Amino acid sequence: MEHAIRHEISVRFEEDPVFYQSLKEKLEKIIEEKRLERIDAARQLKLLQTIKDEMINVHKVAETMGISETELAFYNLLSKEDTGTGILKAGEGQAPYGEEKEPEKELAGLILESLEKLAVIDWIHKEDLQRQMRRQIKRHLRAAGYKLDEIEPLTTELMELSRVRLGR
Repeated sequence: MEHAIRHEISVRFEEDPVFYQSLKEKLEKIIEEKRLERIDAARQLKLLQTIKDEMINVHKVAETMGISETELAFYNLLSKEDTGTGILKAGEGQAPYGEEKEPEKELAGLILESLEKLAVIDWIHKEDLQRQMRRQIKRHLRAAGYKLDEIEPLTTELMELSRVRLGR
């Protein structure tokens, strides 16, 4: 099961980097605890099953929040940047996504909406459209109060996510 989860994480990583990075860290922690004999095989299997369930039910989380899976990926990136630690630190007694952050949720929707309007056929190969998309992202981030030094790296990450999510 460990290898199947690891493979699934590596295949889907670009679809939602924050979410899958969180799962990858949890998987590594479980493997390390098993290696150090802090947990037995039965406990390891249960923990691996919870990771598998999280991967399968990501659409339910988006549904619960009232957004699409694509919006959830943007939301995760924005929330990660906001806190500096990520929002997907699933843990002891916590919901896997922590508390909803309404401003980030709204911002994710606005950014995605503006990018979808610009995403025409082969936009990935059209530098002028990408430039317009980056400009839109930066406008939304500035309006949301992000610091200038956070905007450029976040814009790059959002564009990478857009290539994966909207480039199909």
